[in-house]
Amino acid sequence: MNAPAEWKVAKARLDRVRVFGPGSEGLPDKEWQAGGVLFQSWKIKTGARRAAYQVDCLYTGTPRFIRFDARSTARCVAKRRVRADTLMNGSMEFRCR
Repeated sequence: MNAPAEWKVAKARLDRVRVFGPGSEGLPDKEWQAGGVLFQSWKIKTGARRAAYQVDCLYTGTPRFIRFDARSTARCVAKRRVRADTLMNGSMEFRCR
């Protein structure tokens, strides 16, 4: 996932995400590793019915970010490749469903 073209940042790949919700410190609810991939999972809709949930997507090479309203999702999952216990830059994938 690349940054929007109008940002004019060459090859700005998704670097990390911040997940916000009621009482959330942004930490994943679950984290595990399998086959050289680190998985992180956040449960959404665990707070009050009208609670606000947001996800910020941050990209390499820029302080800018995109904020998404995540109230209509149930779970978000991030995946990153890991090599020798090191997270690989530019390998992040992120989905909310």
